[in-house]
Amino acid sequence: MLRGEPTAQFAAPPVYLHGAHLLYEALNESGDRTPALRLPELPLLGRDLHVLAEQHANARLPNWQELLPSEAFDQA
Repeated sequence: MLRGEPTAQFAAPPVYLHGAHLLYEALNESGDRTPALRLPELPLLGRDLHVLAEQHANARLPNWQELLPSEAFDQA
């Protein structure tokens, strides 16, 4: 069955949270190649984004961690 919108249970993350995470990933990778993009506060921002994403997932689907493989939780 095709649906126009995701079900409430598996709704996409808030668009700004998703965008912030994409920007974090881009800056995190770019800092290795371009020293001017190395931001000392970036690791803390990454942890904050991770906490916000977990809070959002917990509110939508409390057992979401049971549905993912253990590799998904490896923080590199």
